[in-house]
Amino acid sequence: PYTGALDWTTHLDFFSLRAIPGVEQVSGGFYRRLTTTCGYPGVIEVSHNAADEVLEVTANLPTFNSIVDDVARIRWLFGLDQPAVPESIAHDSNLAPMVSRHQGLRIPGAWDRFETAIRILVGQQVSVRAATTLAGRIVERYGEQFEVDAFGLSRQFPGAATLASASLDGLRMPRSRMEMIKAFSRAVADGSLDLYDSGSLEAATATMQELPGIGPWTAHLIAHRVMRKQDAFPASDLGLRIAVGRLIGAERPPASVVEEFAERWRPNRAIAAQYLWASLNDEEL
Repeated sequence: PYTGALDWTTHLDFFSLRAIPGVEQVSGGFYRRLTTTCGYPGVIEVSHNAADEVLEVTANLPTFNSIVDDVARIRWLFGLDQPAVPESIAHDSNLAPMVSRHQGLRIPGAWDRFETAIRILVGQQVSVRAATTLAGRIVERYGEQFEVDAFGLSRQFPGAATLASASLDGLRMPRSRMEMIKAFSRAVADGSLDLYDSGSLEAATATMQELPGIGPWTAHLIAHRVMRKQDAFPASDLGLRIAVGRLIGAERPPASVVEEFAERWRPNRAIAAQYLWASLNDEEL
């Protein structure tokens, strides 16, 4: 169950574009993914029952010992436990029309935090489609394969220790990006970077930016989706620059201008960013 509205269609559209081949699949109103329990594969299917205000889950698992954890992951993935839109956002003169148009918008989360973080890393300076392809190459080469005859799902995304020691050669990425992925994976594997960090946004992003190749955009996007820091705001993101530019009458303003404009939405810039991204698809704009 969830409370308030839920924009299921927007969620599915988001995950459909980013579904990692072999790991996730979106079709016919369902989100599906391969999961493992005690080393054995299973498939999770999630659909929306709007009339009863619930997500319906079909879990095909070798054992149900982990079902409580799986439900928690689903709730995190779809933002079911997020608080109501803050009054400061809902009544903001710039955002109020977006909030009205996009009832039930939630911040998409992560089933596996490391998997989603790597998906964000490979998305640096490439299109969403290209990043999905790169993530698929990583899982095809380094992810564990299972014999599962269901919706093309057959692989588990590799863990941090695996990618930390992988060469990553032949993935058609710049050498610097491969080194960044390995350094990030090492930091997660050795515990120096905690993707479950409950501390401040500033501390979390500072820790990530100490790693090679990770700047404010990447750090804030990981804080936004993976750690769900409520004030995360990747100001240099092209979509946010375009959306804020529409509000201030400027075409693609620099990140510094976007950052300054977004000060009015603290400490809830993450949900503000979600509405700004959603506004890019509003035909009336």
